[in-house]
Amino acid sequence: MRGQVNGDDFGAGKTLPYANGSLSHVKMTLDDYLYKFDRAFLRTLVAKRMVPRIAGGAATTNVIILDLEYPFPWVHPCEYGTLNASTLAAVVNATRLRVQVIRELMPHAGIGLYSTVGCVSPSAQQGYLKAAALGLFDEITHLVPVMYMGAKTIATKLAHGALNASAQLTTTDGRQLQMLPLLSWEESKKSGGKFYGCSLEVAKLHNLLGDIAAWDAAAPGGPGIVAAYVFWTPGDVGEVSAPGHDCGRNSPQESYEEWLHRARIVPSSCPHPR
Repeated sequence: MRGQVNGDDFGAGKTLPYANGSLSHVKMTLDDYLYKFDRAFLRTLVAKRMVPRIAGGAATTNVIILDLEYPFPWVHPCEYGTLNASTLAAVVNATRLRVQVIRELMPHAGIGLYSTVGCVSPSAQQGYLKAAALGLFDEITHLVPVMYMGAKTIATKLAHGALNASAQLTTTDGRQLQMLPLLSWEESKKSGGKFYGCSLEVAKLHNLLGDIAAWDAAAPGGPGIVAAYVFWTPGDVGEVSAPGHDCGRNSPQESYEEWLHRARIVPSSCPHPR
């Protein structure tokens, strides 16, 4: 199983946390993220906020995806290329500390970092590579390339661009990490989504999955670097795509569960294949 958690659970997020795990209304700054929390505070925070929310708790074997976006924009992986050398080094050190604490408290879990990669511009990719050279990925077990589809997205270009860029991100000793491509069941506005928030056409999804599988079969480190697929859903399973919008005949309003039934992508070996 895989689960995604936001920064509030590990000493990031929009507001400062208290030692008891509750959140204040005080905006978190970059300096707070970099210097305010020591290992002992982060251990207490993660133990109170994150561990109880993960299936299996401290003994979990799930892969936990850390969604690190705040304080925005500095700590978001897409923004590494905008930081000067000293700030990037401080962001990497602060992020690594959080990953180390999470792995200490849940030693059997895998850890992925959301949006690695999520942006494939030359400047963004240079930022990722600099962060990798500083050891950002040394304690991480999985990369999480983001592959949201929109009305103008070309599946082959998206898949090969994100996967090739992610494949360049290794540990400092050159170890290649497995990948969990993150997809969405809804059209993405960022990817030219004409029907933003409407359920993704099944044909588009299958094209994307086919291109990912083709890339994986010929991957630089050999087949199998793509460990699994992850789907982001914005809310509860019963949420309906694009409520109040006309999604058109090819993108009906439906729930995530209904879309999964129609997409027919859940393996029969899963406990709940329907």
